[in-house]
Amino acid sequence: MTDYILRTGEPCFVSPDDFRALERLGEVESQGTPSLDWLGVPLKERGRTIGVMVVQSYKEGVRFTEEQLDMMVFVSNQIAMAIERRRADENMKSALEEKEVLLREIHHRVKNNLQVITSLISLQADHINDPQIADAFLETQARVRSMSLIHEELYQASNLAQVNFPDYLQRLTGYLTNAFAIGGRITLQTDVKDVLLGVDTAIPLGLIVNELVSNALKHAFPDGRRGKIIVRLHPVINQSGEHWYDLVVEDNGAGFPHDIDHRKTETLGLQLVSVLSRQLKGTIELENNGGTKFILRFPEPKGLING
Repeated sequence: MTDYILRTGEPCFVSPDDFRALERLGEVESQGTPSLDWLGVPLKERGRTIGVMVVQSYKEGVRFTEEQLDMMVFVSNQIAMAIERRRADENMKSALEEKEVLLREIHHRVKNNLQVITSLISLQADHINDPQIADAFLETQARVRSMSLIHEELYQASNLAQVNFPDYLQRLTGYLTNAFAIGGRITLQTDVKDVLLGVDTAIPLGLIVNELVSNALKHAFPDGRRGKIIVRLHPVINQSGEHWYDLVVEDNGAGFPHDIDHRKTETLGLQLVSVLSRQLKGTIELENNGGTKFILRFPEPKGLING
């Protein structure tokens, strides 16, 4: 009878007389102890029968009616929907895992490609004798490396959509320290609240930090002077109660030239800072008292999570 329900896909209330009639038609055959009443309903998923629910009675005192069959049809529908939801969840989980593997591989390949570019720039710079041109190559290499570190952070992280910005800054400032060969005369410190940033925010913000720190390393401490550079990223609430962030890059060096407007300079690095600040919908200010202090204030981006 179970096979019969699987074949027909229809609920069935079978008495002994009904069973004998089906047996004569060759639809079923008798096996084991015969029952008095037999109820069977299909479990269906998207119109396909995937199983059967069955109850049987063997005593005269326990007999079934059409009401019990209707109740079993209702229960079987609920069970079938639960099975379908479970399978859908498993399929979705599998699809998400596949996408995660793919996204991780993409970040890995982007990082590798950017590292190839930095290596090519380095090889080319080795054949340049003009110090100014060599410096330009070094600056470009640092910019590419700052983007490469973003993708390196992402493919190694458990969260593929957001960058752990404190970790990223530690690696970026460490790279800049080595690139500019400052030894121990300049200290680079980071003071950043635990935040996760989306790629669209982390890349421009990382490039801004790269430009401002590189500028300080090159110009703030001439003639082998010792000093300190600090990078801070802290949350603030403006007068309207909106959540913003302050990125501060400051040093105790020689100070920014008073006759130069940082917003109108022809220097490529500071032009990038201005453009990227607008991309973040932020504003950047300069304080020039006893050193140089750049303050970038930008609205809290979507997806920013405080630790």
